[in-house]
Amino acid sequence: MSLYEIINDINVTDYVVSGEDGECGHHYGVEDLRDVYVQAIENGYKLWDTAAVYGMGASEEILGVLKETAHQELILSTKFTPEPNMPREAMQQWVDASRQRLNQPVIDFYWTHTPDDLEIWIDEIAELVRKGEIRYVGVANHHLDQVKRVMEILKTYHIPLAAVQNHMSLLYHPSQIMELLEWCQAHEILFFAYMVLEQGVLTGKYDEHHLFSEHSYRSEVYDESTLRSAKPLLDKMRLLSEKYEVAVSNIAVRWAYQKGTIPIIGVTKTKHIKELNQVFSFRLEKEEMQMLERLADVSGINLKAKWE
Repeated sequence: MSLYEIINDINVTDYVVSGEDGECGHHYGVEDLRDVYVQAIENGYKLWDTAAVYGMGASEEILGVLKETAHQELILSTKFTPEPNMPREAMQQWVDASRQRLNQPVIDFYWTHTPDDLEIWIDEIAELVRKGEIRYVGVANHHLDQVKRVMEILKTYHIPLAAVQNHMSLLYHPSQIMELLEWCQAHEILFFAYMVLEQGVLTGKYDEHHLFSEHSYRSEVYDESTLRSAKPLLDKMRLLSEKYEVAVSNIAVRWAYQKGTIPIIGVTKTKHIKELNQVFSFRLEKEEMQMLERLADVSGINLKAKWE
């Protein structure tokens, strides 16, 4: 059975749980997240996504400590972020540091976080696979031509490209992202979707009358005007949440799941785990999926994150 089939056959890996949220201005420690982690494990969530740059290593360190409190087999995903003029040995140094912080001798998914100097770093990541220090290669924030080039390079090493990770949500699914998703599905490459809830916009908690905290990154990107434009979509999501008796956020997550992605969902409270469990209790009808997409398109909101 292929990796694609294994991941998609195991319900517990349909979500990737991340405990770090620095972009939104929050800072969490081990004790803040211990109950969240334990409950996630008890509910079967085994695939955890992080990166060395999340909290400058803090996210990996927290996960490395927490995973010792619940002795379960996890699937760990972390990333290397290329920077200008990095020496080739930088990736080895990064993966060594990540393995130490995660307290994990072998990392399951290791990603190049950006396409910068991909010809160099894909060669280096292939060497990590050869040495048995990582299991699967992924690329994040790459467009289709770049992904194809990565796959060509990996083929010379007889290593498959396992996964792609990109921003995708009801409010951000431009044609190039959908084309990439379809290509990945045709080649049995996993597609991890991040910012599925657009940093809280698609939870139903915020609107033009309930704004994000002033001076935060989210308030700059999703201001009053943008939230007003999202109102028809959010109203429809609320109606669907009442119909299926689930949290509003689960409408957005379910949409991404039914599109064939593995949604990455950040959790910082135990109630988030309970809400996620609802996603498997219903299925959006084809007409409902189409209506949500039409309302999203009409909103005119199509915002890239600042790092994209």
